[in-house]
Amino acid sequence: MASPGPHCVTLQWTAPGDDGTVGQADLYDIRYSTQPINQANFDNATQVDDPDHPLPSGTTQFLTVSGLESMTKYYFAIKTADENLNWSPISNVISRTTSEDVCSGMAGNIDCDPEDEITLGDLVALVAYLFRNNTTDCICVSEANVDGSLDDQVNIADLSLMVLYLFGGGDYLTWCP
Repeated sequence: MASPGPHCVTLQWTAPGDDGTVGQADLYDIRYSTQPINQANFDNATQVDDPDHPLPSGTTQFLTVSGLESMTKYYFAIKTADENLNWSPISNVISRTTSEDVCSGMAGNIDCDPEDEITLGDLVALVAYLFRNNTTDCICVSEANVDGSLDDQVNIADLSLMVLYLFGGGDYLTWCP
């Protein structure tokens, strides 16, 4: 599963084990390209710098790949290694098209998806923004300031309201214009 923004894609996957679904892997090699990726050309794809370390087998992981061009189709694949650097074959390859580089629409549509809906992808993008790198190329900051404050700051209050909106039935929030 992946969620596209104007200059980024947030990937989601289930962590593999050290030996199949058992244990915990040691390293990821995550790559992307505008051309389909396969085992033969994996090393030619662009490598994601400093991906997170694998979590225990079966854990859901997220990673936002930023610095991408808007309105462009990208392919993504992962290889995993154990502590002895035994590398897996490539994962399944997914493709996503980044959205248009226009931030306008519904407050809360943080990842700028063209459907202008508030989804789990928006929540993931907001969490990545707040807790990873605070760069603005993966979210529409104007739509992320959903708490109605006039300070133009995106913070934990916005995250709290997003969670309440998505998981509290939408009754807790009036999105700011």
